[in-house]
Amino acid sequence: MKLVGTPGNPKATKEALIQALKGAHWPKLSVTLVGPWQGERERAAYAVFVFGTPEPVATYPAFGPALGPEGEAELAELLGFLEAHGVTRLYEAALAPGRLAELAQAGPELAQEVFAARNPADPAIWRAA
Repeated sequence: MKLVGTPGNPKATKEALIQALKGAHWPKLSVTLVGPWQGERERAAYAVFVFGTPEPVATYPAFGPALGPEGEAELAELLGFLEAHGVTRLYEAALAPGRLAELAQAGPELAQEVFAARNPADPAIWRAA
């Protein structure tokens, strides 16, 4: 698993993720937003996992309402960018907060856990923010 971005820095993390996906076959990708709580989108910080590349790509938690207006805006921009490039498979998953804190040391088992826990999501949920 390739880990990109800076914890708590939405803009830098979005740019690092886009850079890491250069050359990807966009329509083949699936994107999973991973938060630490289920049913609490209004206060979540999201990490992003991307599957469909030779190696899964993940970010630190750097998007969403927990990071204020910038976190919400960058998440909406990221989703718009992905959608404009043909990514149609969007999911969300909840992991225990401690699991997200282990990202830097995590191996392929965390990516498998995210893949197994994901559920289809509607990008409009985060655009309304």
